[in-house]
Amino acid sequence: MAKTVMFSSLLFSGLVLLLLIANPTGAVTCSDAAQDLLPCLGYLTGGVPAPPDQCCTGAKTLNQIAAASAADRKVLCECFKSAVKSLPINLNKAKQIPVLCNFTPVLPIDPSVDCSQ
Repeated sequence: MAKTVMFSSLLFSGLVLLLLIANPTGAVTCSDAAQDLLPCLGYLTGGVPAPPDQCCTGAKTLNQIAAASAADRKVLCECFKSAVKSLPINLNKAKQIPVLCNFTPVLPIDPSVDCSQ
């Protein structure tokens, strides 16, 4: 149990650090994204079988922000790319969040996406 808590804390710290390193230029920041997606971490790393309601709420909030602003969409895209490439996130599970949370994603869930588009 202690190892799981320590691993989760370390993983979250890494997520926040990576998301803070990205160079945000819009109103939304990578730390905002990390905060909204923190409830998804257990699902994305394989410890939880389904995304909790708080995960869906955060993912939907970020999706709405991305839909409303091209600058925020680019910032979030770069944040997500950094996180997916650097953390032990199950990409297939990440792609299932919009389906399981019942929304259409504005951003593709793909670490090779061109965020300038």
